[in-house]
Amino acid sequence: MFVQTGHFIEAHLRGENQKSVNEAVKCYGTELKSNNAWLAKMNLAIHGIEGKIIESNSFYSDPHGLVGKCDFVMANPPFNVNKVDKDKDYVKTDPRLFKDVGIPKADNGNYLWIQYFYHYLNATGRAGFVMASSATDAGNTEKAIRQKLIETGAVDGIVSVGNNFFYTRSLPCHVWFLDRGKRAENRDKILMIDARNTFRKVNTTINDYSPGQLLIFTACISLDLI
Repeated sequence: MFVQTGHFIEAHLRGENQKSVNEAVKCYGTELKSNNAWLAKMNLAIHGIEGKIIESNSFYSDPHGLVGKCDFVMANPPFNVNKVDKDKDYVKTDPRLFKDVGIPKADNGNYLWIQYFYHYLNATGRAGFVMASSATDAGNTEKAIRQKLIETGAVDGIVSVGNNFFYTRSLPCHVWFLDRGKRAENRDKILMIDARNTFRKVNTTINDYSPGQLLIFTACISLDLI
């Protein structure tokens, strides 16, 4: 994600003050597994991107201390992670959770992740992340957390994505977009896009979106057509 962000920035900054990627953004990441953290650091170095990747468990730490500081958050967190120890003192006082309804009773981390991404954003920050489809209509305490999130006005849109967009799993998912700097007239609106039947077939097991399809999504979001 960081490398693709670098390519995106290079393409959009071309001819605009000629800023480098490292002048435009600072990258921070947290990774649980040592090998993945090492690979991420190596990948950034190969592409000339400066980034701080820390090996840590996001459920029990916030090593970068980025609450309220991020302009952008992107993530593809593990879905339905269970056995999170919610009795730990850090979890109970985690500033990345809503104080009154922040700890979900369900034994998965979906609504912990969603709250983290929201609370990392600054007053105009935006987030895009992949989430299990089941999180969109989950009940009980997760429903209360979702209502709290909606009441902030920051939920900008949710895109329903079909099967076979992952190399390791075929399950469908949703892509959430948060924007804490939404225009006042849009704060009570959430754009919902059903893209389950829109895709480009790469091979028998992998689908993706063509550049043209992505442009259509972007145009619809910009114009609020869907």
